[in-house]
Amino acid sequence: MNDVLKKQIDRYSERYRFIVVDNEAGMEHVSRGILPHVDVLLLISDSSRRGIQAAGRIAKMIGELNLKAGLVKLVINRARNGVIDEGLTAEVAAQHLDLIGVLPDDETVCRYDCEGEPCSKVPGESPIKLAMKDIIGRLGI
Repeated sequence: MNDVLKKQIDRYSERYRFIVVDNEAGMEHVSRGILPHVDVLLLISDSSRRGIQAAGRIAKMIGELNLKAGLVKLVINRARNGVIDEGLTAEVAAQHLDLIGVLPDDETVCRYDCEGEPCSKVPGESPIKLAMKDIIGRLGI
């Protein structure tokens, strides 16, 4: 399965400007050498200390595996009111992570999910869409 995935990523990377690989929690695909050069690697964490610590372990693994990542950034997801407290800010610093943005826990996303509506239909002025636009702008993509 790893070889099939690697071949498909290689094949599509020649034709598309962006390829998004959404790994489940953990970095098995990275540790198995499936991903080629990565321009931007976003570590996504929930707004918990344990989540930030897990992201820190993954960032350390990226360095140990000598993965060729252009940018490695942290995004904190589902933060109450779109902000994180001092304890999480301190943990981000302790883990030597580069926080690029915080996504709020947006009730609209939850409602759309419960109703079976795609998140792509969430209005552009919703807090989460505005936060995503900010992150994408900071990434320059």
